[in-house]
Amino acid sequence: MVAILAAIGVMQMVGPSILFVGNSHTATGDIPGMVVAGLRLDGNWANVRYQVWSAGVLNDWAANPERVKALSNGKWDVAVLQGASISQSHKYDYSQAGGIDLAKKLGENGTRVLYFSEWSRAGWDETAYIEGIYRGIQKEANGGDIVRVGLVWDRLRAKAPRYKLISEDGNHARLDGAYLAARAIAAGIRGSDRDFEVPGISPGLAQQVSLAMPKVEELLILR
Repeated sequence: MVAILAAIGVMQMVGPSILFVGNSHTATGDIPGMVVAGLRLDGNWANVRYQVWSAGVLNDWAANPERVKALSNGKWDVAVLQGASISQSHKYDYSQAGGIDLAKKLGENGTRVLYFSEWSRAGWDETAYIEGIYRGIQKEANGGDIVRVGLVWDRLRAKAPRYKLISEDGNHARLDGAYLAARAIAAGIRGSDRDFEVPGISPGLAQQVSLAMPKVEELLILR
């Protein structure tokens, strides 16, 4: 009887699972860890588990045979995909076949797919361009919702320009920018935004993000 009760307790502790697939934009500042920290404040996500697959671009995800095997055998509740192949000059169209294939396979397994549409580089106004790339993947994969991280960055920059979101390389996020992305992704997963703090972010940032965050109907581009 004790063994049975212990087993039931273990089963109850197993929570939803999230797969993050992305490159250094996902890794810098540990966006997955911050997303999960925010979700764990919600009772429904208190025991959430997560896994991160690193890929320079989504097209490369299948280069690791272990991942192909894991995708065949496993199932995640949510997958957050980042790393579309994007022309830095906006002059070229690249294949997104690998990302489309991954999104399709995840969707067929019953996983909710979210596309993490990144922020503009310093000196560029490219939020809409980047969203357009992910819209193309979404259309071809016939599923998934786009989290408009770039839009949220743009809104906070307009409302509170004192916060420095982007690093000196003009491409990657500072910790404040990574936190902003994590808040948007967590809101997209949960269906609403929730204020939470993480160590190291600038004073007052969490409250400013609450003011800048759009309603989920605008935050997500639904398929």
